[in-house]
Amino acid sequence: MNVTIRGRVIRGLGEGSRYVELYRDSLRRALGIEPFPGTLNIAVDSGSLDKLRALLKSKPHVVIEPPSREYRSVLAWRARINGYRAYLIKPLASKHPEQVIEFIADVNLRECLRIQNGSEVTIDAEIELSSSTI
Repeated sequence: MNVTIRGRVIRGLGEGSRYVELYRDSLRRALGIEPFPGTLNIAVDSGSLDKLRALLKSKPHVVIEPPSREYRSVLAWRARINGYRAYLIKPLASKHPEQVIEFIADVNLRECLRIQNGSEVTIDAEIELSSSTI
């Protein structure tokens, strides 16, 4: 099942680049990309929250193992932001509220997509339906 989620670009917590560097080897192995050192944060529109919840309840495409025992795994789903291939990531120890999601890609998504804080984006993702989804 395909879902379309709408949201707006927001400023992150300023920790994405540190965690991308920390998880770099795991990200390379799991996603097959050289990750840009940072994440893109999106605040999901209220009308898309049910779709986001369904996606996050679905089986992730990839589980990214932590670099050491003191850290947690990260779940990842393949997605497209305004048509560009990226990964929606959900750290199991996230500090973000439910409606804020993060993306990782092989490029600086802000520059590539010419977006900034407040820009509207469309996220397309495919989810596996199961009894716990929707």
